[in-house]
Amino acid sequence: MSDPTPSDPNHPEPVIIGQYPTEIQASFAMNALREAGIRCEMVGGASSGFKAESPGYVRLLVPETEVEKARQILADFDAEKADDDPVNDPADNSSDNKD
Repeated sequence: MSDPTPSDPNHPEPVIIGQYPTEIQASFAMNALREAGIRCEMVGGASSGFKAESPGYVRLLVPETEVEKARQILADFDAEKADDDPVNDPADNSSDNKD
C-alpha cells in the first residue's frame, strides 16, 4: 500500500483557508463552511488567546479540492458579518455627538 499523494482525489491535501485569534471566531467560520457542504477542520485552539510574545491562531483547514469554494463562502460570510456589525454601520450616527 502506498501513501496518498497530493494529487490523489481520495486523499486531497489539507490547505489553510483562514486563521482566527479565537476558537469562537473560527467556529463561526467553520460552521459556515460546513453548512455549505465543505469538509473543514480546526487546529490550534489550544494555543489561541495566550498573552505571550507570539500568540497562536486557530486555523481552518479544507481539502485542496475545495479551496476556491471555501474562499467564496468565507468572503460571503465576512461580508455578511460586516453588515451585521453595528460598530461599522455607516447609517448609525449615534457616535457623532455635535453639541
